Amino acid sequence: MNLKDRAQYAMEGFMCGNPEEVSDGHRTYFGLVPFPEPRAEHIQWDDGDGTARALDAWLYLRRITGDCETGREIEEGQWRYLRHLLHPRTGLVYVADLSVPKGDGYYYHLWDQGRTLRHLVNRYGWPFTSDIERTQLESMIVSMIDGLKHLSTTRRLEDGTPAVYWTQEVFRDDTPASKSSDYGFTIGSAQMLDPATQWAGITRSEKDLQWAIQLANGFVAGLENRRDSTTPMFGASGAFFGHFHCAVSGLVGLVHLARALILQKQQALGRTYLDIAIKAYQWIFSEENRNRGSSHGWFPESSLRGQSNISEICCTADMIELAAALASTAG
Repeated sequence: MNLKDRAQYAMEGFMCGNPEEVSDGHRTYFGLVPFPEPRAEHIQWDDGDGTARALDAWLYLRRITGDCETGREIEEGQWRYLRHLLHPRTGLVYVADLSVPKGDGYYYHLWDQGRTLRHLVNRYGWPFTSDIERTQLESMIVSMIDGLKHLSTTRRLEDGTPAVYWTQEVFRDDTPASKSSDYGFTIGSAQMLDPATQWAGITRSEKDLQWAIQLANGFVAGLENRRDSTTPMFGASGAFFGHFHCAVSGLVGLVHLARALILQKQQALGRTYLDIAIKAYQWIFSEENRNRGSSHGWFPESSLRGQSNISEICCTADMIELAAALASTAG
């Protein structure tokens, strides 16, 4: 079975069988546990995160297979559901189950924002997207970026350069609201970096490019300190700690930004970012890393607390993306 056959199999099976039909479209299950017994449950990332990633998967699978019809109703239902979750005033995607509009307010998680923004930008660049939909997507993207900027904080680093970050990973309306009961580990600037870089490449706007650079500065400086992460985020050897998925997905964006800067003749800053990513990639596989990764796809958490025995499939996917991003800079 070749890659195209496997992609078709995944599209006809998992992609069509996973979502649940709801009043506003199709909602994707995020919590899928195959062992010891198969089960599925909805958790907070089933909205912006899970749905946006599913919609990206449809784009990639359709590109691989050439099949633009299988599961069309489900894909359109997921797209309808995601649009329903975009708040018309803030531009941000909210978690439906945790939002009480007339009580505690809308619940916004930064991870959801990053994954949703990434899909909106990917969808904008999809060759089969109509001009009418691109106009709608541009409005959604600009509105979401404005909403994110409203919740963010900007700090001047020691050398005077501005860096953007978020004080918490959860907001209720305009108020930081992370609690012990919330899932607290997102490095927000990391999640926004890749779609912000892609968007700057589309708009050719210096303002958009500068925002991406400020996100990169906040990420690299480690201003957010989530789940054992350090300040700065990466050591001299490339070592980093905290949530592997956050760090490596941020590195993917950092490499894409580095490549864009080098192509625009901003070699010094681009090389700085690229060197950080290269060292981090090498450290992941090094003996210095007690939770080191392996070529068969094992990438455990890089926690300060000791040995980790957990490797998320997300992390394997991140490493594939990171390797491809680094390869794109060769020559």
